[in-house]
Amino acid sequence: MIIRRYTASWCGPCRSYGPLFDAVAKDPRFDLITFEIVDVDEQPAIATEFEVTNIPRTDVVMGGITIHARTGVMTKEELTACVEEALGNVGVTF
Repeated sequence: MIIRRYTASWCGPCRSYGPLFDAVAKDPRFDLITFEIVDVDEQPAIATEFEVTNIPRTDVVMGGITIHARTGVMTKEELTACVEEALGNVGVTF
């Protein structure tokens, strides 16, 4: 499972969301998840492949398929809940 954050250096909301995303990525409960950051200007092919039209955006990706996408800044609690829900959908409980 991959939790992917789409961002750009010029995006103010993206910059404010970054530290929250990083904090959740460091949560030891999520050690088996890959957290990725994709700068849409530096990696436009990935943004195009996953049809990213607005940022910040956070995707839950499994097997190369986006199973959940949310545009906008989330709080740390919202992102944590999103990750927990995604894990719950594959049988991991807390």
